[in-house]
Amino acid sequence: MTIPTDDQFFSKTEKGKPDVAFLKNHFYREGRINEEHALYILEKATRLLRAEPNVLTVDSPVTGATTAYTGGSSSNLIPFSSLW
Repeated sequence: MTIPTDDQFFSKTEKGKPDVAFLKNHFYREGRINEEHALYILEKATRLLRAEPNVLTVDSPVTGATTAYTGGSSSNLIPFSSLW
């Protein structure tokens, strides 16, 4: 499986937004993305979550964990796709 190009990563109909359908399929197949695309997702998610009044601000460093059930797979990012 190859790393998506900008043409694959970004939507053709919604300028400047990721192609959610493509990424959902790519992540379900355990595909990887490049660092630039990962940072784009993280920056957008950070901006959205900071705008939420119910998100707590905590001091660094913070350690994240996942359950054995999800196995820490990239499919954990799928719920963020509904925010775009």
